[in-house]
Parts: sequence; structure tokens; C-alpha cells
Amino acid sequence: MRRAAVLVALCVALGTGTGCFGPMKLTRGLDDWANQQYVDSPWLGQLLLYAGILPAGYVITYSIDFLVLNVLDFWGESMLRGTGTPYVHRNPAVPEPR
Repeated sequence: MRRAAVLVALCVALGTGTGCFGPMKLTRGLDDWANQQYVDSPWLGQLLLYAGILPAGYVITYSIDFLVLNVLDFWGESMLRGTGTPYVHRNPAVPEPR
């Protein structure tokens, strides 16, 4: 029984950790925000990373994207049009050197 539970958990983990799950718009938005924070203030960017705020944000946004938003995007847009919907990243605004 325990072996079967471990096998099922392993299959679920491997199945959800691979493949394409859609544009992940919320998570990619967090990526863009984190990159801009790093450009504006590297100390603040690293503080958010090592304090666990940014990783927690990624867990939350990834879960919302995976369970809700990508499903709605697929069944609402992509399937009806027959094309995928990629996320277009913004380039961070780099400040002028002093």
C-alpha cells in the first residue's frame, strides 16, 4: 500500500513538473516585476529573494496560474482560435549611469 502511494505521488510530481502549461501570465508578470526590482535596487531584489518573499510569491502565482488562469486561457481563448497565446516579457527599464 505504501509503495503504491509513493509511486502515485512520484507520477503526479513528474507529470506536473514537465510539459507546457500555458502562458503563465501571472507568474511571468512576477518575473518582470522581480527583474525590474533587481535593476532598480539589487539589494532590495536580493533581500526579497533570500527573505523568502519572492519564492513564496512564485509558489502562489504558479499555483493560481496552473490551476485557474491557464485552464481559463486554454478553454476560453486558445482552443477556440486554434493557436497558443504566448506571454511577451517587458525589457526592464535600465537607469542611466551616474
